[in-house]
Amino acid sequence: MRLNKLIHQTIILLAVLLLNSVALAAVPIASYSFDETDWAVTATVSDSVGGHNGVVSGAISRNNTSAATAHPNTCASATFGGGAIDIAGLPVSTTAGDKTTISFWMYWDGTNSIMPLGWNIHDLWITSGHFGFNTGGGDIYGISSAGLSNSWHHVVAEFTNNNVQNNKIYIDGVDQVLTHRRGTINNSRAVVQTNLRLGGWLLSTGYRFSGYLDEVKIYNGSLTQAEVNNDLNYVSAGTCPADPVPQPELLIANYDFNDNWSVATPLNDLVGTADGTVSGSVSRVLSPTSGNKPNTCAAGQFSGGAIDINALPVSTLPGEKTSLSFWMYWDGTAGIMPLGWQTHDLWFTSGHFGFNTGGGDIFGIASAGLSNSWHHVVAVFTNNNVLDNKLYIDGVDQTLTHRRGTIVNSRAVVNSHIRLGGWWRSNGYRFRGQLDELKIYTGEVSQTTIDIDRLAESPCFKPMVRLHLDESVWNGIANEIIDATVNGHHGTALNGAGTLQINSAISGDPGTCGYGVFDGNDDYIEIPHSANLNGTTALTYTAWVNANQWNGTRQIMAKSVHGGGSGRAQMGIFAEGNQLKGRAETNNGRITISTTLPSTNSWHHIALTYSETSLTLYVDGVIEATTTFASSILNGNTDPINISKRVGTDQYFFDGLIDEVQIFKATLPQTYIQQVMAQNHACPPINNFHHFELSYSSDALTCTPASITVKACAIADCSALFTNNVTITLSPATGWLTNPVTINNGTATFDLEHITAGNVLLDVLSSSITPTNPIQCFAGAVSDPTCSIDFADAGFVFDVPTITACKPSVDVTIR
Repeated sequence: MRLNKLIHQTIILLAVLLLNSVALAAVPIASYSFDETDWAVTATVSDSVGGHNGVVSGAISRNNTSAATAHPNTCASATFGGGAIDIAGLPVSTTAGDKTTISFWMYWDGTNSIMPLGWNIHDLWITSGHFGFNTGGGDIYGISSAGLSNSWHHVVAEFTNNNVQNNKIYIDGVDQVLTHRRGTINNSRAVVQTNLRLGGWLLSTGYRFSGYLDEVKIYNGSLTQAEVNNDLNYVSAGTCPADPVPQPELLIANYDFNDNWSVATPLNDLVGTADGTVSGSVSRVLSPTSGNKPNTCAAGQFSGGAIDINALPVSTLPGEKTSLSFWMYWDGTAGIMPLGWQTHDLWFTSGHFGFNTGGGDIFGIASAGLSNSWHHVVAVFTNNNVLDNKLYIDGVDQTLTHRRGTIVNSRAVVNSHIRLGGWWRSNGYRFRGQLDELKIYTGEVSQTTIDIDRLAESPCFKPMVRLHLDESVWNGIANEIIDATVNGHHGTALNGAGTLQINSAISGDPGTCGYGVFDGNDDYIEIPHSANLNGTTALTYTAWVNANQWNGTRQIMAKSVHGGGSGRAQMGIFAEGNQLKGRAETNNGRITISTTLPSTNSWHHIALTYSETSLTLYVDGVIEATTTFASSILNGNTDPINISKRVGTDQYFFDGLIDEVQIFKATLPQTYIQQVMAQNHACPPINNFHHFELSYSSDALTCTPASITVKACAIADCSALFTNNVTITLSPATGWLTNPVTINNGTATFDLEHITAGNVLLDVLSSSITPTNPIQCFAGAVSDPTCSIDFADAGFVFDVPTITACKPSVDVTIR
């Protein structure tokens, strides 16, 4: 009887234990991967288990799969910069002793006194070197936070209702030894709820988390070690969802510092209306070429003053980016800011340079090597996510580190107001040095844009027209000759004006490259009239010229009748009466100056400048003629700009070469004329030539190969050769040693064997580079329109070997 009773009690005990085991088994009730493409836009994070979707508020953004801070193999994550994700309706148990477990990946950026997640007053808290459970009593039951910042760690937190000392924490799969580290534990508050906040607790909006969370999974019950390991080792199956399309790169403000700005006159925004207001000790200084910095004309010298720019159309949404590109000369003063928004800025301090959020922090690089020299800087600001910022120095993407202080992502937001020379949170940290060529973009700039900004010149005088004349071929098509400025004053080559790229004015690459070839009979270039090509009180024409001859009257360029016809003229440069002349037609009459003609068959730089009271003619950067007069205004007209021709009649065509034609609506000083003369640029590839020339004897024998010389002619008279390699297929198809063949350095000779008497037509059937004109053939020195050879059987060929005097004769073969 007693045995039966014992067996019965044992069975009951086992049943109870089994029931308890089933009740305590971990049951997943919610899971958040943060992988959906648009959750940061819709402000709703999907729960893939129970449909308890999270509601996003404040500074939260999607940390893309491709981001440097993304945890590997789990696709996207959530960036917390002061915002939160609230989850409601979770089916958790609030019974004393019951457990709720949360498993997640965490990247904490080191900010003190923040909560990765929490219920009402039962949360996880990182403060003063501790990490663990908190119940609102300044308490921590947990571990040291050492080693947890600025890197990903997998966390499993097991909450036990009304019994904090029975909680657990796993870090990277290891069950931690928890201790009561500070404050007063209040077990009556240690209860989970149906509502959970990621990024803080529900009691208030304080203690907001700064960093990243990912793969948040919520369970009723306690996880086994095996289940902890499963979450730790989880990887996303299949392909990650597409990251959102990034905000497009768009230039929204541009400041070249070249205008006449001052404390009284705003700094001009070249693309928008966000002009800068100057205050304090900031001045305009010249900024010529220096080290890696090209000529940028003028810069801002900051000596404690500032320039405030308002009304910038930037995005303040979490995760959105704003890029700043500029030249900087820092004088080495410590504790200063080149520029900044309210509390998100660039800061030099204690040997560091980088992003700051007002927490004594720097996310950046060492400042060594940056002082007392020009450097091009590109700073990419990411709202509420400093660790996703980027910094380029002289075109190179830098490796950034958290170098000091506490990053406050909630402050890391751009603003419609930016201050050059400091931040606008206060009047402190004023910059000492120079800033120049500031461009502000929405979105993240590409490496291509960075390189363009870094290499771009910004001269004090910008041409209205700049024709490099580098095109491969001109066909008389409208606007085929490209104006290299943004003004679009393109030209058209007429009546056979050609282009060439050998023996340039400035040789090499970079150099002046291609140029226009004019035959002196009818070739010219025309740029259509535009009102902004008419000068009034200031105008400059410049060009490189290489004349074959100066006889008669020869127009170089003008917006007039060969440089000044009464009533409709403006200004022009031409040769007449064995002199080089510059002429202007003004409201007070014609003004002409002249000098000796430059030598022929060599390049010379010619420039003509007009001011309200002077006209000056330069040859090779030297003043050769000048005159002064009473204040006058140039006559305007509706004529086109003509290069190598008089306007209105077919006369005065230039015979020779012209290159680098520029027009400025300013009176360039001599120093700048010399700078224009020295300008060069990268040369485009040479990919065309004028024609093929075949030369040969008109008669040949069937028993001996005929020699045919093929030339790739760069110009019409073939006095210059196209020296790039060209592969051609010859006709006839047979009889050559090889076919196709390659021409090296512009010319090659090939043997054609034809053993049957008759006429053979020669041709180039195809070529790797196509010439712009038909083939030309010469039989001897005479042009041969038939391009053919007559092969004959009639004839003798004597093969005579070497004969030595005083020796018997050797055999001579006759064919």
